[in-house]
Amino acid sequence: MKKTPNVWFSLCLMLAVFASAATYTTASGVTFENGCLSGNWYFHLECDDDAKKCELSQHKTTSPTTEDFQCWYDNSAADLISALNTDKTYYTLSVSSSIDLGGYDESSDLCVMDFSPITANYSSFDGSNNTIDGFCYVTTGDVGFFKSRSNEVKDIAFKNAYVNGTGKAGVIASSIGSATLTNVTVDGATIVGDNAGSIAGYAYNFTLRNSTISNVNVSGSVVGGAFGAISHSSGDGWTAEYNTFSGNNVIKGTSIAGGFIGSARISSKYNFFDCNYSTIKVDVLLEVSDNSYSGNLFAGGAIGYIETSASEYNYVNLKNDTFKGSVKVLTKDVTGNVYVGGLVGFANNSYYASPSLEGDKTTSEMNVDVDLGSVEGNVSVGGVFGYALEYSSYGGFATTMRNASVESDVKVTTDNVKGNVSVGGVFGNIENNGEFNTSHFKGSVSYKTSHFDSQSFLYMGSIWGNANSASLELQ
Repeated sequence: MKKTPNVWFSLCLMLAVFASAATYTTASGVTFENGCLSGNWYFHLECDDDAKKCELSQHKTTSPTTEDFQCWYDNSAADLISALNTDKTYYTLSVSSSIDLGGYDESSDLCVMDFSPITANYSSFDGSNNTIDGFCYVTTGDVGFFKSRSNEVKDIAFKNAYVNGTGKAGVIASSIGSATLTNVTVDGATIVGDNAGSIAGYAYNFTLRNSTISNVNVSGSVVGGAFGAISHSSGDGWTAEYNTFSGNNVIKGTSIAGGFIGSARISSKYNFFDCNYSTIKVDVLLEVSDNSYSGNLFAGGAIGYIETSASEYNYVNLKNDTFKGSVKVLTKDVTGNVYVGGLVGFANNSYYASPSLEGDKTTSEMNVDVDLGSVEGNVSVGGVFGYALEYSSYGGFATTMRNASVESDVKVTTDNVKGNVSVGGVFGNIENNGEFNTSHFKGSVSYKTSHFDSQSFLYMGSIWGNANSASLELQ
């Protein structure tokens, strides 16, 4: 067996956060001091070059070897991250024990351990059904356990993570592309960033399967329960299936917020996003504290904003899913449009695109509460879709609901409006083709305002508020 040399000459130049200098003992008994492990605790990394595999673990020993490290990161060639970030193309990185990274120390407002992310391109990250507890990373820029991640991530649980940055932020990675994530758990995490999500702040292409998100708090400008923003210009797109959001999940944004994804942009034909057979329990809050805000606002229980700009055949499908929770928007004065939906806030389909709910077991129980100050712009709010626009020249239904059950109380309050207000139990405002087939709605729709401009219009309905030049099929 050939092992990787134990001396590395490349320094890790990434910015890391200075950790608490105090001695700290976690609930599992692991001790830290000055940002590193202490008290005979070590990280252990063993790499087999013939098998192209590295194993990462944590143990307590009085006889450390050259494969043991007390510092994850100390800006030297002898720390663990320097070993992890050597060229590991085609290697598997596996976790062979539970690992405690110390967590976030509220008393000092610092991470217990100094951290820097993994940048090596491992072909697979295999958690072997182990847990990484207390991952903490606070810095300017992007934050995540991996700086960016492609390839496979499987069988790993992150508990009690705390990540806070000014760019893309996620527990697994700041961004992912062409990645397959299976049996991944994020539990009890706090994620803060510009684009922020429990899994990643940004995703280019992914499959997320059999994974769990629970008791997370995500906050930032563009936020989602799993991914802050996703985009794609080629390839097959994104798939999410058999996933579960449980416990108390709060997704708080200041411009775009979605229970699963904040913003989704598709710019290639034959592309899709499928979310299937998943249970999503989430509370979405879009809150603007500024006295006056200029710009559009988007919020949805599943996706805040969807835009497609490809030549044909794009699909955004939510099938056989269950959504439970709420979507709430709180603002003062806004100059711009406001789009809010129990599932999708805004869908702009430049060509043939199909945001849809399908499947005998698809249910949406998302209450919608929009409380605005003065608004100079249009307001579109629906129990499922806030606003759906489609320029299709291919026919068919752009926005469809089949075999779906919707229970939602839709409530909108404004101080003053100079623009049109569209409020519906299912669709707030729909333009061109739509379908509500073999489905039912149960709930209430209400609107209250202090003043309504004489040039404004109010559209309200139990199914849709405004259907502008639309072809709607109801069955």
